[in-house]
Amino acid sequence: MENTFKQIIINKTPRFEVIQDTINCDNNTQDFYYIRKPNAVSVIVVANGLIGLLKIKRHLVPTISYEIIGGRIEKNENSLLAAKRELLEEVGILAEDITLISETYPLPSVTTEKVYIYVAKVKNIESIKIESHEGIIEFQFYTKNQVLELIRDLNVNCSIDAYALLFYFTFISDEGEKHL
Repeated sequence: MENTFKQIIINKTPRFEVIQDTINCDNNTQDFYYIRKPNAVSVIVVANGLIGLLKIKRHLVPTISYEIIGGRIEKNENSLLAAKRELLEEVGILAEDITLISETYPLPSVTTEKVYIYVAKVKNIESIKIESHEGIIEFQFYTKNQVLELIRDLNVNCSIDAYALLFYFTFISDEGEKHL
């Protein structure tokens, strides 16, 4: 049986906190360190069977990467509202046809973050406009095979995005068998 009997915030930033829990597990006391951060959303944009990806340069990644839309859930916001907000902020999409397809903990031994994965089906791609911030270079649509090549060739550097896209292709898309 595990009990936390002491918790200390070691460092606090605008994006996360580093926590130290002192736990008692089977009469053995040990310290456990982790990052507490807000939950997040990832949104796969689908239009006419094509997948929309951001081409982006991240400060911590030495190469150009391809990502789906995403961001953290703000206070007083649920995951659906966050997904809609991120779509509007990053590519100017007002999505009505948006569905939760999965939830995952990307690094459960390191962080408390939970990511909610959505699919947004859009019809009017002419209205898409990218907000040039956070290293975003462009937003473009790709076929399933092109996306799989980007994943295979290690150009989708975010593991959550790779998971979300593979989950979508395997279980959700019209080509998948809808196993859920």
